[in-house]
Amino acid sequence: MKQASQKNLLICLSDKLRIFVAELPNNEKINSRLYYDFLRAMDKTETHRSHYFEGRYENIYIDAGYVPEINTVLDQVSHWGEALCNEQPGLKRGFWFNYMLPGEKTLAHTHDDDQESLSAVYYVRVPSDSGQLVLGSGVESLIVEPREGLTVLFPPDLVHKVTINNSDKARLSIGINIGK
Repeated sequence: MKQASQKNLLICLSDKLRIFVAELPNNEKINSRLYYDFLRAMDKTETHRSHYFEGRYENIYIDAGYVPEINTVLDQVSHWGEALCNEQPGLKRGFWFNYMLPGEKTLAHTHDDDQESLSAVYYVRVPSDSGQLVLGSGVESLIVEPREGLTVLFPPDLVHKVTINNSDKARLSIGINIGK
């Protein structure tokens, strides 16, 4: 693994599962803008939704032009991804929003459909008790308690899910894939 700079330190949570976490610098301002822009763009006619399970769309695709702060997040995740995957700069990046209302969850899935090198989730808005990220399955699993500004990076073929949002507020995260 290439060395990451001190201010953008990656921390390994599990060598075996290859899970890393990092904090996005200056995330309060970025998250405030992302949440505001997301709410303004989520019902536009050109917004695309996919993965309809249990009464909700798990993925909401919004053009980056409507949420310009997404580029700050994607640039940082690309930097971390290049370090973790020993890749040269210029990895392709895709993203989608995951908006979870109270009582909703995200079902177990992977992101290994294409040629992804790394997957990530970035947390924009995380009310207390709004669900945990479960990475892996059975005895080889890891539970991450999300918080705003946290980025979790993991292999695209790692099964993961989000437990029920037991809060009384919506939660917003961004799913990200990077690769060749």
